[in-house]
Amino acid sequence: MRRWQRLGVDPGTAKGGYDVLVENTKEMLSDLRDYPNIPHDWDREVAIAGLISDHTIVGILGHLQYPHPFGAEVSAYGIRAAEIAIDYFEGDWRDEYVYLSDNGPRKLTREQCRKKLDWIETYREGLMWSLCFDLEEPLQRLLAWPGTDLPFDDGTFRLTKEDNKYHVILARCLRGESLSKNSRLVSGIQESSRIRPKRLLEILEKVLLGDTPGFAKKFAQWVNAFRKQEFNAQQIWLVFSIEATILWHVARRYGLELPEQPLELLDLIVRQETLVP
Repeated sequence: MRRWQRLGVDPGTAKGGYDVLVENTKEMLSDLRDYPNIPHDWDREVAIAGLISDHTIVGILGHLQYPHPFGAEVSAYGIRAAEIAIDYFEGDWRDEYVYLSDNGPRKLTREQCRKKLDWIETYREGLMWSLCFDLEEPLQRLLAWPGTDLPFDDGTFRLTKEDNKYHVILARCLRGESLSKNSRLVSGIQESSRIRPKRLLEILEKVLLGDTPGFAKKFAQWVNAFRKQEFNAQQIWLVFSIEATILWHVARRYGLELPEQPLELLDLIVRQETLVP
């Protein structure tokens, strides 16, 4: 049985089904096949973010072992997503980006782009693939991005300010800082009512302490909670856990012995071995 079948994916023929998703992704990748050249009538920020997401979709289709026309080497799409993410955050286009505001076109500087444009989904996708494939240069460049000066971004699935803060903390810790050095941000999450970032922070703490048993316990609790509360087999962005995938690879990066998990939970974590046909 293929992974997508175990997870309960229904291919579907209606709008939004996986078969339609495959065709839409194929069309978008074809439209942007000449990247970094982008059609002049396209919004460059939207196009680059969409291109990263489309590459990620191909990687997830490969992880799911779902029939698709993108070839056997889906790993290349994940690696490419991480590389394009660097262009999203560092590209020259940010020096003179024309932002379409409610009051009409407005040219933004690089500094204004940082204060204005979305970041969390593109960042998480780039981070996931960089960690998954041990891409050190893209990883370090991505980790330099999160900061408390960024705008709140609720992403695609109603993330909270505490979710944003968690990713600032995670980036700083992966750059070598301690949790104690980020005590104000940590306290802000711990004192909030938001369960998701609290749990993620607890897992990160176990990783930083090198506490393998503690990590195994907290990680399993998180993945089980995701399976019950957020998982949606018919939504490709919720048929796996991007946060669990990120933390799995963070733990691997820190040399923790990765815990054995039931197959139904491992299926939610994207790994190099799951991207092999």
